[in-house]
Amino acid sequence: MATTEHTPAACRASRHTRVQHLIAADEASLIELQALLATLPICSTGRVFVEVPDATWVGTIDAPARMVVTWLDRSSRSGEPGTGRGCAPGVGR
Repeated sequence: MATTEHTPAACRASRHTRVQHLIAADEASLIELQALLATLPICSTGRVFVEVPDATWVGTIDAPARMVVTWLDRSSRSGEPGTGRGCAPGVGR
């Protein structure tokens, strides 16, 4: 039977239940993102995507060790192909 207890010893156990997390945020919600990540158990796994206006916004996010943080810089992506416009918030290529 898998355990859902989140002590350091329980999280190291091979039979420990792990849930994958997918978290997205932007520059307007960085404080809320940090608060959310602080509530996750140390054994949490998943991905965190943070969309920001440009590379000057990229920083350090404290996330559980098994979570990958990816910064999405809107200034380095193009908008609609062929238009030469930059991406609007939430719009990918």
